[in-house]
Formats: sequence, C-alpha cells, structure tokens
Amino acid sequence: MKRIIYFLLVFLPLSVFGQRHMKLDSIPVYTIINSDFHTILDSFINEERQYEYYNDNVTFFVNIMNTKGNVLQISSGDDLKNKPLQFWESDIDSTYGIFYYKTHSFVIRGRSVIDSDIMIKTNKYIIVEAYNESMLDIIDDDVMEDDTYFPTMWFVRFENNKFEIGSKFPMEDYRNR
Repeated sequence: MKRIIYFLLVFLPLSVFGQRHMKLDSIPVYTIINSDFHTILDSFINEERQYEYYNDNVTFFVNIMNTKGNVLQISSGDDLKNKPLQFWESDIDSTYGIFYYKTHSFVIRGRSVIDSDIMIKTNKYIIVEAYNESMLDIIDDDVMEDDTYFPTMWFVRFENNKFEIGSKFPMEDYRNR
C-alpha cells in the first residue's frame, strides 16, 4: 500500500506536468533545386555577416507570402545550434519545413507550400518541439522589451523561372527611424 501511495505522490504529478509541457512533432526537409536561389541566399548571408548576432550557426526564416508559393520573405534569425526548434502546436502544418544551405538552416513557414520550381520536399523529416496554448505560463520566449531589434527582411519573387528581389530592409534601417 505504501508503494502505491508513493507512486501516486511522486509519479502522477510528474506525468501531469509532462502532458502540459510539450510534444514532439516533425517537419519535412526540403532541398533546393533552382541554383539561382543559391545566389539569393549567398547575398543575404553575406549582408547578415555584418551584424553582431551573426555566426555560422544562425537559423534563418523563409516565409511564404502568397498562396502560389513564389513570393518569399527571407529574414534574420537566431543561433539555435544547441536549442531544439520550437513551434506552436497549432502552427505546424503542411506549409512548414526546413532546408539547409552551407552552415545554416532555414525554417520555411507561411501561407502555402513553396513553389516546387524553387525547392522540393525530400523524404526526410526532423523532430521539433510543439507547444500548445495551455503552456503560456511555462514557455520562456525571449521577449524584447523595446524596439531596438528588428530583423533584416528581403522580399523575393520567383516568376517565369527568374528571381527578382523586390525590396530589402536591412536591420539598421529600422533602428534609424
């Protein structure tokens, strides 16, 4: 009887806490098939090198801005080398993915899947942590208290098998406004 009580007092609270914590999910790995996209990424990475946050382990973001999957926003990231990728459970869907370029990873997310003339989904997946809204009180988001950090953003359109950089908003432009 003591063992049962001990079990209930020790392990039951741990299992309840674990259910509130997070679950594992997966997102697909993509591969670039359009070599012109390498040029865009090289230019973006070279410009990001000038900022203090940059290192060879930075994870960047590619947001799909339209339903055709051909308007992309490439933006600054964070060093996630020793951290798991974390997403809200409700956000992980078929539009999420990741690709690797040189020493960097790029998280894909957005309104639709990326244009298959730019990159394609492989049969590989990576494990990510998925949180739900019941865990708002235990998640440590690095919340910025002021407006001193805004990411670099590039908007790129892929049309007629060509890339066009629509606009670039470097990090320092925001700080000077």
